[in-house]
Amino acid sequence: MNRVYYDKKYELKRKSELKRYEFWMTPEEREMLNNKAELCNMSKPEYLRKMIREGVIVIEDNQGRREVEHEINKIGINVNQIARIVNENGNIDDDNMQLVLAYMKEIKNIILEKL
Repeated sequence: MNRVYYDKKYELKRKSELKRYEFWMTPEEREMLNNKAELCNMSKPEYLRKMIREGVIVIEDNQGRREVEHEINKIGINVNQIARIVNENGNIDDDNMQLVLAYMKEIKNIILEKL
């Protein structure tokens, strides 16, 4: 029975279609390969195949986006509280209007600063 191997983004391959390739590396090159594959959350073979196919691997840093989402979410909660008060009263007073405008300015600054 032929085993079938799956290359994540590409196609199924029978073991008979795959060819093993070995080569020598310096300890420094091996360390670089280990570090880069780990940074990309890939195995070393996955990393090498992707580099051969695409020539570059883009790593997205979602930490900054998460921070922006968290900050904007906190501001959104405050704006929702003001909206609830406005809906109960039927109008918005100057203090709350100034708060909403300040929150909008803060959101704009966060977006410009972080993105």
